[in-house]
Amino acid sequence: MKMLKTKQEIAVAINMHEMPVVRIDLADADEYGIKSQKVLIDNGKFRRLNPTDPDMPYLVRAEIRAFVDERKFTFASYGCCLSNTFGYHDMEELLNYANAPIIKRDSDVVLAIVDSRRKIAYKPIILHTRNRVDPNCQVPLGFTDEDNDATEYIRAAGCREWKS
Repeated sequence: MKMLKTKQEIAVAINMHEMPVVRIDLADADEYGIKSQKVLIDNGKFRRLNPTDPDMPYLVRAEIRAFVDERKFTFASYGCCLSNTFGYHDMEELLNYANAPIIKRDSDVVLAIVDSRRKIAYKPIILHTRNRVDPNCQVPLGFTDEDNDATEYIRAAGCREWKS
């Protein structure tokens, strides 16, 4: 985990579009921890060729989370449910992923952490992703950084820490 300290480092990381930038708002925390905006994980191409679009990408829907009991940043992907209707919730879900950053395996990701409730911006951090994507797992991708500690941000979000 690398923390960006100077204004120039922050500006280059966010404005040059070399790395995906993911926003985490501490005001959006839930009882399990903090969560980011929606992200898409690039899993290459589909194995079966689609005759109408042979270059169709295989994107896994996820978000970056830091759970209270684990205190580390990780990806979380949730299952899907098929229904025979298409309503407001379905459209809202599609719109959440419409402009989501695409995260590739074995690459760097910038986490821009803010608290919109208290109007605080933390120094952005850079984490490196692992080189394997497992689309069938609840954690489809991980981070390689050993010092990936989210305790400070979980406490700042006001999440109640669990006693074991």
